[in-house]
Amino acid sequence: MLADSDHLAVVAQLEHQAAALSRKLGFDQPLEVEMNVELLRASAAARRLGMPTKDLLRLVHERKIRYVMVKGIEHVPDDALEEYRARAS
Repeated sequence: MLADSDHLAVVAQLEHQAAALSRKLGFDQPLEVEMNVELLRASAAARRLGMPTKDLLRLVHERKIRYVMVKGIEHVPDDALEEYRARAS
């Protein structure tokens, strides 16, 4: 078993190597991308589409309308409403 100081040195070296490899592979990019769309909760998206919320949720669950998850809650981007209207007509 490594002594505590040896162990810490090895861990620090591995962290440094992992960070360097991540930068080399391009993993230092942010995981979230700023979007210029409004994320709507189901009720607001349903109102804009002129349908009951339960019908919109059915579309979400059937993946017939694009959505994103935010903290475990489905949100529909406002531009997805136009996509859905175009496909539905």
